[in-house]
Amino acid sequence: MEPFLFCRDPHHEVYRALTPYVEIVHRLAARFAAVLVPLQSRIDREIVEIPPEKWSQDAVHPYLWAHAWIAPQWLDATGL
Repeated sequence: MEPFLFCRDPHHEVYRALTPYVEIVHRLAARFAAVLVPLQSRIDREIVEIPPEKWSQDAVHPYLWAHAWIAPQWLDATGL
């Protein structure tokens, strides 16, 4: 799963720091033929409509409904 942050600002220091980790996860998934859950890229699309504070109080730890949103992302990626 891509590491993620609930943030709209692509210039935010932590968001920028996340990018190399997302890239590493992509490389590892490819190297080991692992399932990749493209979570940050999906959050980036959704966060246009749903502001970050609705997802999480601290931009990192999801609220219960956001966990419920993440679960089907896993199911979709794994084909379950």
